[in-house]
Amino acid sequence: MMKTIVRTLLFCSALFMMSACENEPMSNDDAAAAKISQTENVSFDVSNACYTTDLIAGQYYLAGHIYVTMDATKVYVTYSTVDNWRIKGTHLCVGDCNKIPQTGTGNPIPGKFPLATSNPSGVQQVTFTINKSDLGDCFCVAAHADVSRPGQSETAWAKGDNFPGSNWAMYFSLCKSNCVDEEQH
Repeated sequence: MMKTIVRTLLFCSALFMMSACENEPMSNDDAAAAKISQTENVSFDVSNACYTTDLIAGQYYLAGHIYVTMDATKVYVTYSTVDNWRIKGTHLCVGDCNKIPQTGTGNPIPGKFPLATSNPSGVQQVTFTINKSDLGDCFCVAAHADVSRPGQSETAWAKGDNFPGSNWAMYFSLCKSNCVDEEQH
């Protein structure tokens, strides 16, 4: 099963990099492939994360964390919830900061982000894999999620810089030099 997940992740990361956060909508085939790039109900080790930020729900609630880890060839972005929060869906764009899908007024359009998941019953962790060689030395991460806990559903964003629009959506930037490959230890 793990080999199937890894192959799926590699295939989907290739599809992701072809779309590279462009403002063009994905075809239904690309969207379907991107949705299976999640590693649902598989615990991903985030102890060696080189970047961690909070996953903020409804502007005020800590729903979890976003972890970025890297190895020699891949970048991994992991959404992980805390307490009784569950991830119902995700939208992720990793790449050129100027190519994150946005409206003319600077609000991000998560529905046009190239990677997405749908988890109607809710999961606690989702990890995406991106080819490191397809990213510039520095890149942006816009990580959006639909989260819920008993009696409450919220939209959530990885804590970072505000988009120029009028909502509270956020993104963060990261450089490869901030992360040390495991092989270099």
